[in-house]
Amino acid sequence: MKKKKLVIILVASVVAIALLVTTTLVVLTHTIDMIQNSKNIISDNNVFNSDESETTQPTTSALPLNERFAKANIGDSITFGEYEIDNEDGVYYTEDKPTAPIEWGVVDKNDKAVLLISKKAVDCRKFCESEESEVRNSCTWINSDIRSWLNDDFYNNAFTHQEKAYILQSKLNNNSYSVKADDANSTYDNVFLLNVPEAEKYWGSTCTGLFEKNSSEKWLRSSGTEQYAPVNIDSTNEIDYNGALDSYSMKIYPCMWVKIKDDYSLTEYDFDYEVAPPENVAEFDSGNCGDGGINVKWTLDERGTLRITGIGKMNNYQEYMHVNLQPWNEYLNRIHTVIIEDGVKYIGKETLSCAASLREVYCKGTDYEIGPSAFSNCISLKKVELSEGLTTIMDYAFEGCSSLTELNLPDSATTFGLQFIDRCDELKAVNGINVDEWKTQHNYDSLPRIDYE
Repeated sequence: MKKKKLVIILVASVVAIALLVTTTLVVLTHTIDMIQNSKNIISDNNVFNSDESETTQPTTSALPLNERFAKANIGDSITFGEYEIDNEDGVYYTEDKPTAPIEWGVVDKNDKAVLLISKKAVDCRKFCESEESEVRNSCTWINSDIRSWLNDDFYNNAFTHQEKAYILQSKLNNNSYSVKADDANSTYDNVFLLNVPEAEKYWGSTCTGLFEKNSSEKWLRSSGTEQYAPVNIDSTNEIDYNGALDSYSMKIYPCMWVKIKDDYSLTEYDFDYEVAPPENVAEFDSGNCGDGGINVKWTLDERGTLRITGIGKMNNYQEYMHVNLQPWNEYLNRIHTVIIEDGVKYIGKETLSCAASLREVYCKGTDYEIGPSAFSNCISLKKVELSEGLTTIMDYAFEGCSSLTELNLPDSATTFGLQFIDRCDELKAVNGINVDEWKTQHNYDSLPRIDYE
């Protein structure tokens, strides 16, 4: 009996020891797994790499636009806009090729804006496309084909309306390095190339590691020792102050200032010095826009102010359908302000429809009408001043002005067309009255169709 009890005690002891050992092994294995998993999580999140002594730079490209630029720091890389830049078969961009996000390096920042320079060339073009020697010999940044291409084709193909609203119009110092050239006048551009001082500042130590370093020449916007020889960065990545013949094709690295928050009052970046007062800004282009081609004229200055003057009615346009385009259509996204002077009796259909950069509208007439879709889909429009004398606002006049928060209509305005303030998502008040209450008072949902005859 005693032997049987002893056997039972020994068996129980062995089983207990086995269970203890098994439990210890399980706990130890679980602990090791936890430690390994923690290391994997740290490694996966790029918080620490055993081969590096510093943490990695955070990416901002996945953030929405209103955060992307605010959180970007000098030396960061971000994506903004899309373009076909792979240069397969020797062609940088055609409409039937797929696009890809453009990667930019952040090379400067202040409390209002960041300066971006593309990390890869977006195209390879001549500074002046003309084959006429007389034209080439007078070609500087101000009248160059590269400047026109950057602010028209590239700007309009690479960026959406929403993205354009963040791009600032920059006042550029175009001082020449040529004793013969006369290109020291400033220009106002959305997209530009660096000049010599900027290249010396940004292309050097600030840009180290941000940009591809290759043997391809890159254009700058300054004139060289000869007016027809713009300065460039040569095949050794040094600045060629003498310049190169503008008949050569060189790579283009666009630059732009973008604002770090959605502040409609910030419309331009003063790159080098004080902005000239509006009355001293040079006229950029002009022409007729009156019904029948007479009596009403338009002028556009370098700061992006479109001014309509004269006596009579404006033409109607079809910007959306690309039929009978506005005469300023090629500059549509460079226009920030429109002033329509007294004497203009009718503001034409689609006068500034889809002008993504338009922020202010001033109508100064004493007896006038606003035509259908005149200011529709102006997504940056925030300030509208309508003088006493306005009688009629026609269909869709301000439809889709998603940044407009308040609209004050003069007492003379008594006739309103169909859906003239539809899709104005931020509109809170009309004449100081809650917008929904104003709509109810004026039977907004039952407004008749009023088109120009």
